[in-house]
Amino acid sequence: MRELAQDHSVILSTHILSEVQSLCDRVLIINEGRIVLDQPLNKLHEHQDKPESIVIGLRQPPALDDLLGIDGIASAESISSNILRINFTADTDATDAIVSMAAEKNWGLYQLNADDASLETLFMRLTYGAEQAEPEAQAE
Repeated sequence: MRELAQDHSVILSTHILSEVQSLCDRVLIINEGRIVLDQPLNKLHEHQDKPESIVIGLRQPPALDDLLGIDGIASAESISSNILRINFTADTDATDAIVSMAAEKNWGLYQLNADDASLETLFMRLTYGAEQAEPEAQAE
């Protein structure tokens, strides 16, 4: 498909959104006959006002229960021995609280990245009413 797309436009209609992320340059989402998103894939991060989760690296990571005690944290999971994914409660960004706690408790924070929302997450928000967008505002 990529070879064909060098000289032609290719339209892929699929419900497998991971394929869209790996193969396509642009995404168009239609909900109930209305275009709710029409944008290049590299611009999707603009739909995320606040991160829903972050990935942090800590030299001395605490127990996951200690992180869950911070207001605004819904869940935490270990990716590796020093890398954690922190999921926030709805409409909350606990990043500042995590940074403050890491400094206070000497956790050795050395990495902090927004965990970009997947296309699946964006699709769910756009098609289930949490973020109905106007088509004119989404076209690029």
